[in-house]
Amino acid sequence: MWRDFTETGVGVPADASVRALTLSPAETPATTRCASAQTHPIAEMAARPRPRIGRGGRQAGQGGTHGARTIARHAAVQKYFVVFTLITFAYQGAMELRHLRYFVAVAEALSFRGAAERLHVAQPALSKQIRDLEEECGVRLFDRNTTRVRLTDAGAILLDEARLILAHASRLPALLRDAAHGRRGRLTIGNIGSLTAGFLPASLTAFHAKFPEVEVSLIELRSREQAAALRSGRIQIGLIAGPAGPTDADFERVEILRSPLALVLSRRHALAHRRTIALADLVRERHLAIVTEPGGSGHSDTIRGVFQQRGLSAPPIRQVDSLESLFALVASEQGVSILPQLVGRQRATGVLTKRLALTGGDATFALWGVWQRHDASQLVKNFIAVLESQAQQRAAA
Repeated sequence: MWRDFTETGVGVPADASVRALTLSPAETPATTRCASAQTHPIAEMAARPRPRIGRGGRQAGQGGTHGARTIARHAAVQKYFVVFTLITFAYQGAMELRHLRYFVAVAEALSFRGAAERLHVAQPALSKQIRDLEEECGVRLFDRNTTRVRLTDAGAILLDEARLILAHASRLPALLRDAAHGRRGRLTIGNIGSLTAGFLPASLTAFHAKFPEVEVSLIELRSREQAAALRSGRIQIGLIAGPAGPTDADFERVEILRSPLALVLSRRHALAHRRTIALADLVRERHLAIVTEPGGSGHSDTIRGVFQQRGLSAPPIRQVDSLESLFALVASEQGVSILPQLVGRQRATGVLTKRLALTGGDATFALWGVWQRHDASQLVKNFIAVLESQAQQRAAA
């Protein structure tokens, strides 16, 4: 049976486990007894009988009755035989990049000696690394004899894969540095839909020109939904409409767009000849509002609010699913719409944009870039910087 040796009185390496196997002489062949005693100097020393010193300084067993008693004791002791084994754990069975590097070097040189010289390692150490790798994979990777080395079928597959892994690993530090500086990664932006069509394409184009390796995704959400999406991490930047922007202490914000509200109408409309149009003249007109999802009412609420804040009845409103549909219906005299002037100025056949005789805070459409206050992402900072630059260019135009 096996039993742990906790006190041997002999110093052993810290990473070794010393155990003893106790066998009777009948259970232990003579060859085993001899070989086991030579397994390790510690084992040889431990298996050697300890001499006893008799009276007069003589070793017991050298003669007389003391010698007879000592021989008897030795015979009794030899009923059992102690075998010491040192078990080390140099290889834990985990494949590492160095195993792949060593393997590729041998596979390319088809020589353990040549690969060892190329890697500046000892040939026995290289051979052991390859054996460890074969043990981990459970297959032979090389057919080798005293004259040649060649890849097995499994080794040929591993060579292709190992080269790809090592190439990717060599690029990884540069990729991570790019990510840390916001030059690579994924950026998810909350978008309120068609109302950003007047500025967002130009901002995305400018951002892509500076950071071509960043993948940008847009998720259409109403302004009221974007705060929750920011907190949950679903989006990293929100584009939120409102006169003053969100005031939540968890968020940072920057104004990226401010545009007066304007009227979009057909070129054939009865009011098309006017430069400025009074709101009272639009109470009986059918208004078109964009809805980006079922139940959405942001644009409709804005139109109603403009009339109700001035003591006017809200006009009839028809919802459409896109800005393109809205322009098509306006051009065919199916209605009019109140939109940010910047959006209304988009080129659409048969459509005009006219100033509204409006004053007050709700007469202006404002859009804010919003992000979490403690978000340290350089991706976010880079995109906000582009938004600010684009806003300054629009203001100067």
